[in-house]
Order: sequence, then C-alpha cells, then structure tokens
Amino acid sequence: MSSLKDVLEANREKILKIPGVVGVALGISPTRPGERCILVYIDTETRPPALPPVIEGYSVEAVKTGKGFRPL
Repeated sequence: MSSLKDVLEANREKILKIPGVVGVALGISPTRPGERCILVYIDTETRPPALPPVIEGYSVEAVKTGKGFRPL
C-alpha cells in the first residue's frame, strides 16, 4: 500500500478538478478520531457526488470551508 502522502500527491490534481473542491490536505479524520485521511475542503453545502469516499484504502473526508478560505 502506498503512503498517504504519495496517494494524495498522485490524486491532488484530479481531486481539485471536482466542482466545489477548493483545497486538499493530509489530516486527521473529523469523523474517525486518530485516523489519518485525505481532507478535501469544499465550498458547497453538500459533499460533491464525484468525490470518492476512499482512495487507495484511505478515507476521503469533506470539510466545508467558511467565507474567506484561501488555500496556500
């Protein structure tokens, strides 16, 4: 299994092309404390349908951003 960092880097551009996605990062799951995951920041009210729940065995968690969010 590839590392979480490698999986994120291999899929970053594809994830960022999904409408409603404004950023991605490595992080800790907000729904499964202690579990590392891919955090996907969204500016929509609901999770984009094209966003998969899992990529290469790692969970993908959508986090709604507030106004003024700017990825670095």
